[in-house]
Amino acid sequence: MWSIDLSSQRHWGYFIAAIATILGSVISFNWIFTHLRKYTDPKTQLYVVRILLMVPIYSVCSFISLVFTSIAPFLDLIRDCYEAYVIYMFFNLLLIYVRRSDGAEAIQYPVEEIYENHPTLHSPVKKIANNINHNSSKSSSNSTSNRLSADDMDIVVSILELKSPQHLLFPLDYIFPSYLYQPNRSFLTWCRRGVFQFVLIKPLLTLLEIILTYNHIIDEESLSPKRGYLYIVILDNISITLSMYCLLLFHHATDAELQPFRPLPKFLCIKSVVMFAFWQGVLIGVLANIGVLEGNIVEGWTTAKVSRGFQDWLICVEMVGIALAHCYAFPVPGGNGETSMEDWIPCYSILCCCCCCWVVCCNCCRVMWQGDVVNEGVELFAPWNYGNGNNNGGNRSKGGRVVRPINEDSEDMG
Repeated sequence: MWSIDLSSQRHWGYFIAAIATILGSVISFNWIFTHLRKYTDPKTQLYVVRILLMVPIYSVCSFISLVFTSIAPFLDLIRDCYEAYVIYMFFNLLLIYVRRSDGAEAIQYPVEEIYENHPTLHSPVKKIANNINHNSSKSSSNSTSNRLSADDMDIVVSILELKSPQHLLFPLDYIFPSYLYQPNRSFLTWCRRGVFQFVLIKPLLTLLEIILTYNHIIDEESLSPKRGYLYIVILDNISITLSMYCLLLFHHATDAELQPFRPLPKFLCIKSVVMFAFWQGVLIGVLANIGVLEGNIVEGWTTAKVSRGFQDWLICVEMVGIALAHCYAFPVPGGNGETSMEDWIPCYSILCCCCCCWVVCCNCCRVMWQGDVVNEGVELFAPWNYGNGNNNGGNRSKGGRVVRPINEDSEDMG
């Protein structure tokens, strides 16, 4: 029978995977650094940078798993956790886009000149210093400026409630052809829960798989109903399908509002990594199960190690293309008076470098802080929040619709 002996080619495989890991990580880190340096739109760039970190995390974890097979299951846990995390970050990014579709929030923040008394100071240094002053003042004045607030959610709900009842998406539209759902606050809450559940279930399933594998209860080489691996695959598939379905439901309901922000390339970048990695692993497992992929016991590579190594190798290579796609799908905010790349290049002074490093470090800390994710998880799944459909506060009438505050400048109509 025709077979592929990956273990005999492992040294060439290591070399190709190392080059791909370095190349993909360099491309991603360069784009991440550019976003952090030009952090002019904190609410969107917070989620964008977290999504861009997917490539280096996937690449590095996959390469280390390929070389050091003994710790591969623990690195897979990190990779799987971030996979689920990125899906929820993308959902929050869509919420920001929908919130801005009403034009109530400017995407670009104004920058003040604070060095007017120093005309000899190089212009890039001025702009970096302005960015420091602007970010610090904005952070002190509004501690929630970098995350979705209750007011943001209220505006999204008000946009959803203007929508007409809609049909479910395939395949549920064939199962329940007459069912219509009304986009409202409850719809938004359950979409968020449906996406966030994958963030909780995916790492739990991976951790369970590690524990059961080390206790020889399940076997990745067998998809027999008598072994536990089949059921973990089924539960994982159900969880990711539910997460993607809720994401698509929200996208379908707000398609008109999302169009100006080009969500399709962004969604394809996320879905390609998540879905392809999952089904790619299932396919490799099937190939190993039927004998297409074989190990080499003499060199210590079992069929299970070959399957896992082949999956890790493919991920390392694929991340180069994903990194390039991220540069297209998640551009750095520019134009309309924002600082362009040419403004930064001519300055090589020590002050310029120090200011730039300070800006990047401050913005990196904002991105790495995960308090917003923890708070949203508590808000979505806390027992006392079930049944009220309002996980983000805000003023509401008894009917559930948003009560808009009266403009102070408007006249009293009696």
